Amino acid sequence: MSDAGVEFLERLLERSERNPDRSRPASAAPQYDSLSTTQQVGRFHDLMVAAERFGAVEVQRGRRDRGHLIERLRVRDPDLLARHLGRPTASAMAQRTREELLPVAATGEPWVASLLDEMTGRWARGEAAYRLTAAQTEAAKEFFTLLASISRQEARGLDARTFSFRATNDTKAFDRHRLPARRDCWCPNWPAWRCG
Repeated sequence: MSDAGVEFLERLLERSERNPDRSRPASAAPQYDSLSTTQQVGRFHDLMVAAERFGAVEVQRGRRDRGHLIERLRVRDPDLLARHLGRPTASAMAQRTREELLPVAATGEPWVASLLDEMTGRWARGEAAYRLTAAQTEAAKEFFTLLASISRQEARGLDARTFSFRATNDTKAFDRHRLPARRDCWCPNWPAWRCG
């Protein structure tokens, strides 16, 4: 069973990462109803105090008879909070993934690298882009391998499975990355099929 305090801090960090230019830092009130025992409440408080000592958050306690409870937690430093949670920030992970994918994207037309830049921006906010997260590096490599091949016109005249096999040595790779049919297709040079 995962720890309610860690989950709470993770959600706070995600809020910070989703909107890094916010004027006020991300904050939230603890949901004490989800903590059913005094041990859970004690553990939750210990985790929040430890995060505050680390410099990652600011703890606001209740007033008067609620002084023993945490009223609100505010993120002081998202980078420190990520380090306290033992994980890289979303922007650091996005940049690392971009660096790994750039050599693959660079083998295609310029629009392929532009798409990588767009996806990196979304990953830096902790969002998925085209159903891929920054942590799914191998799947993203496959996706960009397909796109680069498409941009070089290597799919012309081939059915989806043949093209998929030639590009990635996997007949199902294209099917895994298909998007629903849309007018604003991510693939401007796709003559053989509809985008979906």
